Amino acid sequence: MKICLDAGHGGADNGTSGNSILEDAWALEFVGRLKHHLHLHGVETVETRTTDKQVALATRAAIAVNAGCDLFLSVHCNGVKSNTADGAEAFYAPVGSYKNNSLGVGRELIAACVEQGLDNRKVKPDNESQHPSLTVLRKTCQHMPAVLLEIGFVTNKHDSDLMKNKVWRDKLAAALALAIVT
Repeated sequence: MKICLDAGHGGADNGTSGNSILEDAWALEFVGRLKHHLHLHGVETVETRTTDKQVALATRAAIAVNAGCDLFLSVHCNGVKSNTADGAEAFYAPVGSYKNNSLGVGRELIAACVEQGLDNRKVKPDNESQHPSLTVLRKTCQHMPAVLLEIGFVTNKHDSDLMKNKVWRDKLAAALALAIVT
């Protein structure tokens, strides 16, 4: 099995921020942890970025497709003006040959997040995100299951406290790796 891990945002695009967390830096560090745990299960990984650089969305998808990956997983975290929004949510493209597989993977990933203390904001089609469609999903979903996972809200105290905890991040990475391989 080969998985493409996409740490969201990067470079000049920091994504969201709150409670001393920058999304792009957090996602990059977390993807490193997830990669480690996937390797423990014998899973090969490909990363769209390994440093704080901006990578075009179409390029991220092309990396996964050209590498012949079996799954594309884009890791992000949420942030909104309200500090009450919380939890994990996953998005998938509701088109393409792998839409049902993507939905199933999304459900497993959300279940792992809930086991680690995040609220369940469900798995949703990408047209229910703040963007009409998510390029990284739309350009990969014809080739492999593809999920964009939003791990908690940096603007929520409970979520951000978890996200800042290295032990929790490691437990979540292990749980997500297990969800992917089983």
